[in-house]
Amino acid sequence: MKPLFALLMILSFTAPVSATLITVNSTDYNVEWAIGNFDDINSAYDLMSQIWWGNESLALEFAGALGFVEDMDVQASIGPSFAYDLQGSVSYLVAAQNSAQFPLATFSLDGASFPDYEIAWAYVVEEDKQTVPEPSSLMLLLLGMTGLLLNRKRRVE
Repeated sequence: MKPLFALLMILSFTAPVSATLITVNSTDYNVEWAIGNFDDINSAYDLMSQIWWGNESLALEFAGALGFVEDMDVQASIGPSFAYDLQGSVSYLVAAQNSAQFPLATFSLDGASFPDYEIAWAYVVEEDKQTVPEPSSLMLLLLGMTGLLLNRKRRVE
C-alpha cells in the first residue's frame, strides 16, 4: 500500500509541459515553439492548421502578444515565428524582433534556397478553456479516506 501511495504522490505533483500563455482577441492560448526548418516542423506540428494560418494580421497579433523570446538554441534576433502562408517553397512568417524601433516584422523564407535554415516556429498547444482543474489535494484526501475505510474494515473482520 505504501509504494502505491508514494507513486500517487509523485504523479499528483508532476508539472505539465511548459507553454507560454498569451491572450489574443480575449481568448487565451498556450503557445510553444520548436526549432527546425519549415518542412520538419510542419510535419510534426501541422503549422498549416494553426488559427493564424492564411491571416497575416492575426499572425501579427499573435507575434505581438508573445513578443521576442530569446532562445539559446537559435542565435537569431527574431522569434518565435508565426507562419501564415506557403507558396511553393517560400514560407511567409511574422515574428517579434529584438528591436525597440521595429518590434514586429514580416519575412519570407525560401526553403529551396535555404533547406537547412532553422528558426523557432510557433504553434498552439491547446486553447485555454479556463476550466478549473480538480485539485490534486482533493484526490489525495479521497485516497486517504479510502485507505482508512479499508483499514477499518480489515480490523472489524
